[in-house]
Amino acid sequence: MRDCRAHLNETNKKYPEESRLESTIFITEGDSASGSLTKARNVETQAVFSLRGKPLNCYGMTKKVVYQNEELNLLQHALDIEDGIENLRYNRVVISTDADVDGMHIRLLLLTFFLQFFPDLVKQGHLYILDTPLFRVRDKQKTYYCYSEKEKTGGHQKIEGQTRNYPIQRIGRNQSQRI
Repeated sequence: MRDCRAHLNETNKKYPEESRLESTIFITEGDSASGSLTKARNVETQAVFSLRGKPLNCYGMTKKVVYQNEELNLLQHALDIEDGIENLRYNRVVISTDADVDGMHIRLLLLTFFLQFFPDLVKQGHLYILDTPLFRVRDKQKTYYCYSEKEKTGGHQKIEGQTRNYPIQRIGRNQSQRI
């Protein structure tokens, strides 16, 4: 985990309330996914927690069983919510997964965990989902980030006529296709 300096549950003169209210933790799919977030983050108010593998599907399980799972136990400890969200360390908890099938599965498993054991985190507006684009369509002057196949087609139509050879890149992968 790459922590930040200001935390919601700490009251000191060094970090005023507005900095503590900006405190955010990004939960990512692993070390490689957290690389760009770590480089671009504000070290004062933004932390990054990298999951190792898929978290446990805790639907219908007891807290005791979930506490025995190392990943979810580390996450609870990082958020400081083992005994409830009164000591929540970050004002915003952002689930930041890839826009692929595995990413959606991890997102769903984390949502299940938070909704089952810490519903107040959601009810009080602390839980967020970072919606990442699927495609990037661009030419030399413009770039369009697309969240669906339909938007990708719209990006094609906006650029078409200007040039015939522009790249479309699936975000999160090293492959791009030329049209």
